[in-house]
Amino acid sequence: MLDIVIYFNMINSEAHQPTSWVARVFLWSITILWEFSMAVRYALNKNKYLLEPEVDGLTKVLERSFEEHPRDTLMLLLALHTGARATELLELRAVDLNQYDATVFIRGIKGSNDREIPLPPLLFKRLIALAQATSGNVSLFEIG
Repeated sequence: MLDIVIYFNMINSEAHQPTSWVARVFLWSITILWEFSMAVRYALNKNKYLLEPEVDGLTKVLERSFEEHPRDTLMLLLALHTGARATELLELRAVDLNQYDATVFIRGIKGSNDREIPLPPLLFKRLIALAQATSGNVSLFEIG
């Protein structure tokens, strides 16, 4: 390995600059490969879910914006706690809220199953307030 480093440094010095385009391309490709091999690899998170500290941090950020943007904050908190897709959230109606169990019924799309998910008490209370403010059988998160 040390021989490669010495050779690389020698051919990369200004005294040994190649004159032909083939040699320059070769040197350039070796330089790129060398830099790539020495770069610190980013470790990807293989989880398909947020970790508890991430959920807590996002919840705190969203709670600060609840007074200004209650509808949007509720939608994002609901997505955070249920894992529902945006289109699934947009189809939620007041009848999808089960007040006895504090759960929300989410109709699955794209081949996913329908599911009923329990919610934290404060989030459920806010959803009930939103449902009471909407009229009829319209979406809780109406666009328009």
